[in-house]
Amino acid sequence: MFLSAARQIGGYLAIISQALSHHSVDECIDLIATGKHHFLGRAKLTAKMLPEDLAPWVDKLAVLSLKDGESTTAHVLDLRGVDLIVDVLSSNRPYPDSEHRAFAIPFRRILSVCPAPSGLSPRRALPAPDPCYSDYCGFVRILAFVPVILLIGPGSVVLFVMLQEFPYGTQFASLIVYTAATVLGTFSAAKGQQRYLFTCPVVGSQLSRLFQRHVGFLAALFMVETAAFHLRPHLSAYWRTGKPFEVTVGILCLCLYSAQMFSNRFLLKRAHLERSPV
Repeated sequence: MFLSAARQIGGYLAIISQALSHHSVDECIDLIATGKHHFLGRAKLTAKMLPEDLAPWVDKLAVLSLKDGESTTAHVLDLRGVDLIVDVLSSNRPYPDSEHRAFAIPFRRILSVCPAPSGLSPRRALPAPDPCYSDYCGFVRILAFVPVILLIGPGSVVLFVMLQEFPYGTQFASLIVYTAATVLGTFSAAKGQQRYLFTCPVVGSQLSRLFQRHVGFLAALFMVETAAFHLRPHLSAYWRTGKPFEVTVGILCLCLYSAQMFSNRFLLKRAHLERSPV
């Protein structure tokens, strides 16, 4: 009896030691508190779910124990980047419109995975492979963006110099450079973000909406710069001739760009999730 208890305690300590090597004490306490039942052998308790831990669950029904006490029964559809794509069957938390779309659950939220109760079956088959999440030649992708990068870099200097003497020349140069930056930020894999291919049917179906949004942001950018240039002569000398004016206008333009990037990438990600259950 004592030998069995010692072995069990030793197993607990080994798991806790492994968890502490990857997480803080508070995170480990949270994992143990929310996943006690997994010490009884139903499933492996891991301090951090990794892709290799979750890959075997693709096209299987599973119960996901998540942070904040959420328990979700789902059909695991795919692994994309740092997200698990699932078709939610039931949950103790609301998932609006779950019958018509999939959901992305970040790996960091998943505490444990175990088989779903018997008697359940998938509502739909796995979707066809998504080109945006498939292997792709990065070198060819870089070549395709070289003209865009050149336009944003040295090309922008040439544009501003050539157009500054024309009415609204600075604004039109800004619109061209802003458009190039938007294409790069929306579709490229810069800074480790998800890439989106023009050849992907899902991306193609959203291009008209992206274009409409882009026209709106261009109009906002044009109005912000035009208003700023009209207001400049009426400002104090400090604001009119110093860096504060340029920095302020730059920050406003950057805010517009950030808002559009968030909007565009959210639209494309949601469109891919809505495609997943088809």
